[in-house]
This record gives sequence, C-alpha cells and structure tokens, in this order.
Amino acid sequence: MRFWLFCGLVFATAAQTNRGSISGSVSDSSGAAIPGATVRIRNLSTNQAVSVQASHEGNFTAPALDPVDYLIEAKAAGFHTAVVKQIKVDTAGNTAVHFTLKPQSVETSVEVTAEGAAIQP
Repeated sequence: MRFWLFCGLVFATAAQTNRGSISGSVSDSSGAAIPGATVRIRNLSTNQAVSVQASHEGNFTAPALDPVDYLIEAKAAGFHTAVVKQIKVDTAGNTAVHFTLKPQSVETSVEVTAEGAAIQP
C-alpha cells in the first residue's frame, strides 16, 4: 500500500509546473480568422522569443512560458502588426490575448507606354 501511495505522490509532483501559457486568436476587423498569422512572444526580462503560427481557425497557443512579463506581436501579410507591450503570465495559468489586425492600404500604380508606328515611305 505504501508503494502505491509513494507512486501517486511522485506522479502528482511531476505533474505540477511553475510555467504558464498564452493562447488566443488573430482575426481581421470583420471578425474573420487570419490563418497562418505569426505570433511572436518575447520575454521582457531575457529578450528570448518564441514564435507560433495561428491555426486555420486563427487560434494560437504558446505553452510552457516562464511566469514573467511578455511583449506579444501578431502579424500577417497584408495587415498592420498588432502589439501588446506588456502581458503577465502567471504560474500554472493561461493568459488570453485576442488580436484584431487592420488591413494595410493597398497602393496600385499602372504605367502605360506607347510608341508611334513606324512609317515606311
């Protein structure tokens, strides 16, 4: 009986963690998901960063983060980068962050050139 109690305590201790996570979503101003958006999470104490990709539904998760403050950026092609300058991750907790990216303005230019027809006398 003591053996099984000891095994239970070992597994319970191993399951505990002092790390947390950040999860959330990336969408556009209409609420549509932005699949494949890059979310970069930088530890403000050490400047170490981790990047994750948003799923097809626009969701992301960054597990096993130290319980400190982070700067988080979300970016995708055709959109302005969104930044959360300081977010706290708590021990054994999950912090939710939801990004709404604004579209970049699109510039279009058209160049037309023409040459006169050559006339042969």
